[in-house]
Amino acid sequence: MKKKLSIFGLVAVIAVSFSIVAKNLLVEEDDGYVSERERRMIKEFDQDGDGKLNRDERRAARVAKERAEAREKAEFLKRFDRDGDGKLSRDEKESAEKAMRERRKGKGDKQERIRDASSVKKRGEEKR
Repeated sequence: MKKKLSIFGLVAVIAVSFSIVAKNLLVEEDDGYVSERERRMIKEFDQDGDGKLNRDERRAARVAKERAEAREKAEFLKRFDRDGDGKLSRDEKESAEKAMRERRKGKGDKQERIRDASSVKKRGEEKR
């Protein structure tokens, strides 16, 4: 009886292991779109639901992108163009670059804090 249970358990473990490995190794069917960005664009702008962007849908996507870029540029100029001439002087560019470096540095610090917090959590789990 114990031998049958052992064999059954072993077969079950092998079957579960095989299904996990197969799931991770099998390539998902390629739907022809290479990037997540393209998938998001289709999801947002595909009005007729055919899974493709026709000429009008592509035009709407392009217009939306241009508007977003113009908004970002205006916000950037508003933030860093101190003299209001619509252009960035050398000092204004340096100020913008410094602000971007600081922002990136802050993101790095945040990621480091998250890593530290997760390692503390893992150590706490190990003690259990």
